[in-house]
Amino acid sequence: MRISLNSLPLRPRTSRLAAAGALVVVSTFGLAACSAPESPSITKHSATESTASEHAGAALEQAWAKSGAGDMSAAFGTLVNHGETPLTLVGAETTAASSVELHEMAMVDGAMVMRKLSGDFDIPAGGSRELAPGGEHLMLMGLTAPLLPGDEITVTLQFSDGTTLDVVVPVRDTAGADEEYAPGEHDDHATEH
Repeated sequence: MRISLNSLPLRPRTSRLAAAGALVVVSTFGLAACSAPESPSITKHSATESTASEHAGAALEQAWAKSGAGDMSAAFGTLVNHGETPLTLVGAETTAASSVELHEMAMVDGAMVMRKLSGDFDIPAGGSRELAPGGEHLMLMGLTAPLLPGDEITVTLQFSDGTTLDVVVPVRDTAGADEEYAPGEHDDHATEH
């Protein structure tokens, strides 16, 4: 059986144009969906990159930072290692301060003083390490703005295995913790943290 194109009912010209236009639009979107993004500013992270900090098995639980309008403050909490291998915290950074140092309280010449830790913070596998006022803590040096109660800052913890962990740290108002520095430590900064 043969069908002649002339025997088919003719549609108005506008319908044929609309159908042709729709085909062009659908084809264009289909090609665009299959093409690579044109913008080089879009960066996609691989699963390994985006979960690197999770592989460290680390957490800073019950984190908080001391409020203050001076040059320094401190961040506290409990470093927890949920992993099966020991972790070592080697540093930290935050946009809230020009630098972050690992600090400790120590007895110097019969007085308790605050000083930069000579090593790092080791956290045993399945264990924890407390950072608290009067003890070990993260010293925020050169605050970029006052830390007010209710504020939150993000602190990036840096581990010896190359992983990092971003922690949101709420700012609290608290009294005390105005220890002196060891002689020669941070002479250009205030003694309160």
